[in-house]
Amino acid sequence: MGFFESKSSGSAKEFLKVADSIEELTFALTYNQQLRKTYNAEKETVSIFKQSDENRVDLLDPIDEDRLKEFIEVNRLPLIIEFGPEMAPKIFERKIKKHLVLFTKSEMEAFEDHLDALKEVAKEFKGKVISIYIDVDVEANKKVLDWFKMKRSDCPTVRLIDLEGPMNYKPDSDDWKKLNMKKFVQDVLDGKQKPYFISEDIPEDWDDRPVKILVGKNFDEIARDQRRNTFVYFYAPWSDKCKELFPVWDALGEKFKKKSDVVIAKIDATKNEIDGVQISEFPSFIFFPRNSDEMFTFTGNQTLERFVKFVERGGKLSEESKKDKTKKEETAKDEL
Repeated sequence: MGFFESKSSGSAKEFLKVADSIEELTFALTYNQQLRKTYNAEKETVSIFKQSDENRVDLLDPIDEDRLKEFIEVNRLPLIIEFGPEMAPKIFERKIKKHLVLFTKSEMEAFEDHLDALKEVAKEFKGKVISIYIDVDVEANKKVLDWFKMKRSDCPTVRLIDLEGPMNYKPDSDDWKKLNMKKFVQDVLDGKQKPYFISEDIPEDWDDRPVKILVGKNFDEIARDQRRNTFVYFYAPWSDKCKELFPVWDALGEKFKKKSDVVIAKIDATKNEIDGVQISEFPSFIFFPRNSDEMFTFTGNQTLERFVKFVERGGKLSEESKKDKTKKEETAKDEL
């Protein structure tokens, strides 16, 4: 709602320009002096009226297109948002990509206290962080817990997600009584809080077979060991293609088991996250050469012979493989 002096007002013209560019919101304006007085808008003002927490938020003069768009972007959603199918698209299409997520249970006596605590943090970091809460007692939200590799018994707790990373931040303690949400968020924004990467525990038999079993907790120690070349198979246990390749990968491990400077390894990429490694498809294969911080991704036909040559060449594709890769990319473009 815009409260302006007259139709010729510069602020009113800017308001109408923005109104024409945003179809999904309802815009209205008035020049009526009595109405402006009733709404305490004697100065030119743009107000967003909500049916939630804040009720009303104001943008005061000077009002221009850029300030107004930013004001709408920050204030169009509730101060704290309950996650659900209807709100999810509205959350992810926002320009603010840092999301503070509170996992709580509506059945708990302290449920409202949790929301009040989140609201205080939301006020502090409004415009920098979107504050969201997820009721884990809602059946549909169990998938969200699975995505975060969390259990219902872990709640209440919080995570901060930076979608531009993407990075996942976890407080140093999940004990709600010890949690200082404001400090946690500020530390993330200041770069003082390190990202959190999920990991399984290291299996006792991880080193017993030719193919070494990696998890997040031992990945850097093994895969990024500068003394060895390490070839890692990133798999998803539910993938039929990944299942088909396990015997081939075991054969590759047998081939190089006596080479002290070569490690053949595998990792369940659905249960372990690695800093600096983004897996977008399954299966994926990445070579970590010794004496280097580089990574080489294997592409093309996934055969034992090609895997062996890839390792022997230090993670480099042969000219024949490069031609095959280019041909496949061109074919894919033609199909599109």
